[in-house]
Amino acid sequence: MEPPDGELIRTIGSAPDPETKNAALDRLRGRYEEGMLRHAQAILGGRTVNGIEAEDVVQEVFAEVLLTVKLEQFDESRPFRPWLMAVVRNKARDLLRGERPHISLEEQILAPGSDESQAAQQQVQELLDQLSPEDRRLLERFYLENRSAGELAIEQGSQAPKVYRELHQIRTQLRAANAS
Repeated sequence: MEPPDGELIRTIGSAPDPETKNAALDRLRGRYEEGMLRHAQAILGGRTVNGIEAEDVVQEVFAEVLLTVKLEQFDESRPFRPWLMAVVRNKARDLLRGERPHISLEEQILAPGSDESQAAQQQVQELLDQLSPEDRRLLERFYLENRSAGELAIEQGSQAPKVYRELHQIRTQLRAANAS
């Protein structure tokens, strides 16, 4: 009889020897890899984004989720497959988000160099000046330097969901300041 997912996950997280961990990982991979691949292909639409294909998404999920602390986020009282597929979906969507070209506010709304453009730039600058240096730097790194939440989390010694929450709070603060 095959061991349940929860037992394999515990083995990956706590087995002292690499052989045991790898055997547990291989079992999980055997159970879910095909479904993960189909799911990633459906989201990516068969495209290659920034040189990455659906197979790469699946490999990244196995590397990042199953071999790192993210696995600790899994609640064993819930089914593993839906959680894993959500991770695949999010990874593929992050990839698609990174594909979009950056378009500045001026390019979206205003003609560069116009009076409206300069007024908008001044308004944005005033809003940004209200932020703490840490919040401003986080926005710059995420939006202007195109750093992923995962990269920023690693540098901060935290996790990507925390970075997303921080970004959400900063955007909410900027909206409130802009409305007043």
